[in-house]
Amino acid sequence: MEAAIYLRVSSDDQAQHGYSIAAQRKECRERALKMGADEIVEFSDEGVSASILDRPDLNGL
Repeated sequence: MEAAIYLRVSSDDQAQHGYSIAAQRKECRERALKMGADEIVEFSDEGVSASILDRPDLNGL
């Protein structure tokens, strides 16, 4: 099974308080593997506000 994960932080403050891309990646990959994924495709937009929906990797997903 293939899974896709989407990672995003909009501020340095979020990244410093447990919401870093690395922390999200770890948790999302663990969850996907537990659900049976054998291939994981990753999409990531760093430093983009949630109010902006036109994000490169979100669009790619």
